[in-house]
Amino acid sequence: MQEQPTDPLNRRPAGQADIQTTSPTAAPDRAFSSRSGPAPLNPRLGTKGYCTDGAVMTVGAMILAAGFSRRFGSHKLLAALSSGETVLAQTLSRIRGAVPHLLIITRPQLAAVLKQAAAGALEQAAAGALERAAAGALEQAAGGANILTFDEAEQGMGATLAFAAANLPDWDAALVCLADMPFISGDTYAAVAAKAAPDRIVVPEYRGRPGNPVAFGSRFFPALTRLGGDGGARPLLRQNPEAVLPLPLDDRGILLDVDTPDDLHQ
Repeated sequence: MQEQPTDPLNRRPAGQADIQTTSPTAAPDRAFSSRSGPAPLNPRLGTKGYCTDGAVMTVGAMILAAGFSRRFGSHKLLAALSSGETVLAQTLSRIRGAVPHLLIITRPQLAAVLKQAAAGALEQAAAGALERAAAGALEQAAGGANILTFDEAEQGMGATLAFAAANLPDWDAALVCLADMPFISGDTYAAVAAKAAPDRIVVPEYRGRPGNPVAFGSRFFPALTRLGGDGGARPLLRQNPEAVLPLPLDDRGILLDVDTPDDLHQ
């Protein structure tokens, strides 16, 4: 199992269905409508969002799913975990139980593969049965989520995150989630979302080591849109230390991602 670097969001992202394609140079669309999925499992959640510090806020999750799976050797988001779920399906189901609004960012090539899988077009593939089963789980898990494609994901995580931030709905805060981190517990997503605020950056920690997801308040959305390259959002944390709220949690999953087939088994 690969543990995350000590700097949160400091690596490339990693896909998914009913695809909306948006130009990477599109202006922020504040009228973009986020759709709620099934009733959240967390009782703190309402139809709008979290009641944080006494104020009801709209908190969403942008899920970066635009990576290239180079070390994995195939489409890792469709790979099955020991739980029987795929990497992406388990990640999404845990996020969904804590955050009512989801925005998934993927790349056109990966979106096409996942869309074909959902349609059963991979029936003749060598691993067709496995991928068809995974596609069914993905389609169910992503129901109600908005999905955008980013044409320039090869530029790195920073560029993908900037594109996501430029297309956010009118949220008060957003969790930045990585699609290839299926071992983060639902309680962790809920805890981070519960501490989110428009002027705050919430960073979960496990035994002093920062991990993911990181929640950014709306005050930082414009800065997120200016990110680039493969450095992620680390500069924002460095530039705004007074806004960073470390959140100690007993969840090693915040440090674990799936890079190779061996990482599927925890």
